[in-house]
Amino acid sequence: MVYTPTNWQNQPSVATPLSAANLNKIETGVKTVSDVVDTGRLSENSLYSKTQADARYSRGLNVTNPAGLRRWEVALADAANSNAVITVLSDSIGWGVGSDGFPLGDQPGYWDAFRKYAWPVQLRKMFAQRYAVPLAENFIGLTSGWEYASITGTVSSSPSIGPFGGYTTGGAGGRTIDGSASFVTIPATKSGTFTDLDVFVWGADTGVTTPRKPGVSVDGGNQIAASSTPASGFHRLTVTGLADQTHEIVVSGFSTAGSGLSYVSHVVTRYASGVVLNRVARSGATMQDASGGTQSDTSRARAIKASVMPGYTNLLILTLGTNDHAAQVPIADYVARMTEVINEATTGGACVLLLGSPPAATGSTTPITEDAYRAAMRDIAAANPNVAFTDTRDLFGSRSTAFPEGLFPTSTTVHPSRRGHGLIARALFELLTQARFV
Repeated sequence: MVYTPTNWQNQPSVATPLSAANLNKIETGVKTVSDVVDTGRLSENSLYSKTQADARYSRGLNVTNPAGLRRWEVALADAANSNAVITVLSDSIGWGVGSDGFPLGDQPGYWDAFRKYAWPVQLRKMFAQRYAVPLAENFIGLTSGWEYASITGTVSSSPSIGPFGGYTTGGAGGRTIDGSASFVTIPATKSGTFTDLDVFVWGADTGVTTPRKPGVSVDGGNQIAASSTPASGFHRLTVTGLADQTHEIVVSGFSTAGSGLSYVSHVVTRYASGVVLNRVARSGATMQDASGGTQSDTSRARAIKASVMPGYTNLLILTLGTNDHAAQVPIADYVARMTEVINEATTGGACVLLLGSPPAATGSTTPITEDAYRAAMRDIAAANPNVAFTDTRDLFGSRSTAFPEGLFPTSTTVHPSRRGHGLIARALFELLTQARFV
């Protein structure tokens, strides 16, 4: 609630009487400030609310249900000793389009710029500085759409075992590997520096056929031996204690071809402590794409699990809606798909931040407006104890103001400039390090 000061006037004016109403207003304001000072916490209504002066001269994020981020606060409390994990599930904005100075350009060759300047990467840098931990790449996809890995031998794309499975554009999903002579290689030039490595795989009881545990080698040295008996469920194979440098990663199949497949979703490179921030994003993606597309229910469930990484992710930042708005996806369908993803995350112990994207040029001129999708996100957050909502439009304001400020590379694109990506990252960093979620 914004506090509006009373402009007291001396006698003989009677415009501001010394009344119980005016005195209680002062008492209420003092009590609110006292509560913040004494407890170090802000109430739901006061978190990031702005005074009139703040509204003129600074930017901030308004949050619906900040208590929904409590699980993140708890995870972050131990980030100096272990990992607190954020997974960003997004579209071209989260992928980094616009951060290279061009409104479009999601093609190979541009992506190195996105790996440096996308807002999730800039947020990752801020956390790395906060915890004095070197910067790691974190999430690395294995299919062609992520442009990290190469393949040798009998290695196939599988939409149902990796993030954004069922999305037909950009080669998403995971990899099946047939035999030890077949493998996926992530070169040291793409893997970045790290000391610990997680390889996410599918085992028994997940609906895949004849699963086998893959082998994992780093810099030519075998770290995990392949076997015929993988663990059950969706799980990770972990390598720790590597030298702090770049490494070549090779994930191979089991035994001879035809003796079973290794089902590998993706890998995460990291350090033993600090914040891991996984940038899992596909240009053009809708909420349907993030929840397994039009595959069978079993396949969709696997694709959602691969994206969310339940039990591993502490905070899921879900920022999808720009392309749903462009495609005029019915709100009921949008909400149903989003709810599936949220349920996977919260059941796995994470909390969720629903993040409204920067304003689109056609936001209010379509039958289903941009505001309708944001209102749906806000309603979900208000009804779920482990979900919060905030909107980057609080940062950008009107497009007529944001473009001259350099927050967009052109006046019509929805993709922020590098500066715009940085604005999102800075505001989220401030929000996520407040430790005031009641």
